[in-house]
Amino acid sequence: MPVVHPGSVQELLDLGRHAIAASRASGLWVAVKAVSNVVDGTGTVNVGHDRVVPVMPVVEYQGGPYRHVPDATLLTPWSLEMERTLVGPRLDLARAYARENGLNRVTADPRDAWLGVVASGTAYHDVREGFRKLGVTPEEAGVRLLRIGMLWPLDPEIVRTFARGLSEILVVEEKAPLLETSVKDILYGTADAPRVLGKLDENGARAHPPARGRRRRPGRQGDRLPAAPPGPDRSGRIERPERPRRAGGEGTLRHLPPGAAHAAHPQAHPRSSARAARTTVPPPSPTARPSAPGSAATPWWCSTARARARSPA
Repeated sequence: MPVVHPGSVQELLDLGRHAIAASRASGLWVAVKAVSNVVDGTGTVNVGHDRVVPVMPVVEYQGGPYRHVPDATLLTPWSLEMERTLVGPRLDLARAYARENGLNRVTADPRDAWLGVVASGTAYHDVREGFRKLGVTPEEAGVRLLRIGMLWPLDPEIVRTFARGLSEILVVEEKAPLLETSVKDILYGTADAPRVLGKLDENGARAHPPARGRRRRPGRQGDRLPAAPPGPDRSGRIERPERPRRAGGEGTLRHLPPGAAHAAHPQAHPRSSARAARTTVPPPSPTARPSAPGSAATPWWCSTARARARSPA
């Protein structure tokens, strides 16, 4: 089953239209991989009849252009022919559709590229945001970017063209290494194939702990970026900017005990300060005798609870 992966609300509409057209061209179901921050998000989109104009590919099969005709007969021997067309012309049509409609495209291609980054969906936008925060462009860093719109089946032509002349490829994706495995399978056995990193490092070990949701921060894949080869206009790897320091401070954050902030600024939070003063009770001394109910050393909630327990029903 072909799978497309949008990374924004606009891409959800555009790739959704392409998914329908690719299904009609190949006779296959086409899935849409959409994460929560896309399907639950909002945004301004462009719409129109000419926004997406699908190009229908043609694949030769048994001496002529293949055209799928739906058939509800699922028993043998008819199912054998359905399986032959499934792994043959229909998957070829899906790959050809992605290629001829530009679903997978190179978005940054500097002349002296040494590293390639492959990403799809929201991961691609995260990569772009990372470069913006670093204050550099992929072209300035010598990084080639490949944006994947159809995750599977992955077009081998765009991957081989993208990998030509690179030293390493870094695959950025969520959850399981679906895209990473496809890139490795396509480049396996090719001459001068670059090393492919992603969920696994060059030794086959995990590059970082597995993430359990987007709120947990695993090891950063950017730390796996190797140093750039020396050149006349690039001295080394990208240096991350220093964390900004707070004016008048020591540049570090200190964890304050509960109530310390209210004690330091009682006027700013009068209710919180009063509640903290009323509910905070110093720990009893080991040698002190328990005080009588209702005394000043007994918390008010203890006196109330004991009084209610003694009152007759």
